[in-house]
Amino acid sequence: MDYPLKILHRPEEPPLSAQTAYITLARSEMPWAIGNRHATARFSLVLVAPETGRRHQIRRHFAHIRHPIIGDKRYGDNKHNKFFKEQLGISRMLLHAKALRFLHPTREVEVSIEAPVEDVFMSTMQLLLLCSPALTLLRDGAQASPTEGNFQ
Repeated sequence: MDYPLKILHRPEEPPLSAQTAYITLARSEMPWAIGNRHATARFSLVLVAPETGRRHQIRRHFAHIRHPIIGDKRYGDNKHNKFFKEQLGISRMLLHAKALRFLHPTREVEVSIEAPVEDVFMSTMQLLLLCSPALTLLRDGAQASPTEGNFQ
């Protein structure tokens, strides 16, 4: 996805280039009429790699294509967030950073940080029927990394 983003604290400046690579790992449709617009609710599990580092880039890009992240109070869908909190007891944002790698700004060395997928995230994916083999591999320590906008 290639969609320029405004700098949040400098709205008078032109948007900056922002690219996000992603692939869909799993899709599901649940029999929940959230907001009464549709009889069912559809969800996707995606693997995302921002190619640029803009503030809230992933959240803003997915809101732009009308696929907001569940639990995102700023860019998400309030009806879905309310349903997940009141009916399912899930009030956290369903966004997980498995691994982050970046060049340290002053030392100029690569910094790598990894975090395991939390149990609450996994149980929510199971509830939504989104527990794909790829998510299980990520939870168990396999790496997924973007290479020139593609995933290996």
